[in-house]
This record gives sequence, C-alpha cells and structure tokens, in this order.
Amino acid sequence: VTDKIQLEFVQVTGMDGEQLALPMTIGLFGKDAPQSVSNFRAACAGSLRAPCPSDVDTSQEVMERTKQSKKAAYKACLGSASEPVSYAYSSVWSIQRGRRINAGAVQGKFAQRIPPKTPLDESVALSHDTAGLLSVKRGGGAFDFAITTAPTPEFDREYVVIGRVVEGMDAVASLDAMPVVKAA
Repeated sequence: VTDKIQLEFVQVTGMDGEQLALPMTIGLFGKDAPQSVSNFRAACAGSLRAPCPSDVDTSQEVMERTKQSKKAAYKACLGSASEPVSYAYSSVWSIQRGRRINAGAVQGKFAQRIPPKTPLDESVALSHDTAGLLSVKRGGGAFDFAITTAPTPEFDREYVVIGRVVEGMDAVASLDAMPVVKAA
C-alpha cells in the first residue's frame, strides 16, 4: 500500500431525504499500478483532467429528441471543459450481489469526457482473490471502479486490482446487501 484515500458512499434512507454515510478507507497499490492509481486518486481529489470529444455523432440516431439530447450533453461538456473530473456525486450503478459493487459512474457535465488510457500490463500479478479489492478497467478508458464482495478471479482479464479496503468492510457489506431492482 503506497497511499490511502477515504471514500464515502451515501445512501438515501427515506422519502424525507435522510442519509446514511458508509465510509471506507482504501489502500492503493501505487507500485503495482502507478498510472491507474494516479488517475483514480485524481478523480477522487477532483483534479483529473479529461478532455471532451472533438465532436458528437448523431448520424445513427433516428429520433430528433435523442439527437438534441446528445448535442446538449456535448455543449455542457464543452462549457465545463476546463473543470477537472470528480467522483463527487457519482453513483453506484450496479450491485452484483456476492460478487462486486460497480461505482464511479460520473454524471452531467463529466459524462461526455474521454477517460484516460493506462498500460494494459499494470498489476498483472494481482488477482481478484478476496473481498474488498478495488479495481478499474484494464487499459483505462472508463471512469468506473468496482469493489469486490467475494473472490472473483474471472474479472482478472478485464479489470486491474489497484487497491483494497483497509477500513470499512462493514460499509462494503451494507452496499452489497442493498435492494437491487432487476427489471423495471
């Protein structure tokens, strides 16, 4: 472990907006995955520089409403291009109960940003062999991250382990136990 960061997931517990904080401390493996850890730390700190795309492609869209929505998102990206990407107010977008919690889905003005790439060979010796491991997409290209809730070595090819929960496994268990909507 080369660095430690604090993450805090916030669960809205009722209609009145009451919130429950689920804090955890993550130890990062900066020697094994230096570029991936650097990108993750920067996004946590709100200082990750990521550009907007050079254009928006609406040629495959059939509905005018979808075209206009894509154009508006692109304009929002350009309007905030000088602002660095942050995980603040990002969301947990999937809970694979008993496997992993997928989080870090950036929203709004950051959704169109181009995520940085990282070397494919970072941290190849580390496996998703226990609960509480932090991983990101191998090679970069995504802002998302995940925390394992059980051993999941089947993810070793696609994701690189960059850290582990050193405090707050109770928060990981609480997230893993949250109700999940399987279909609308």
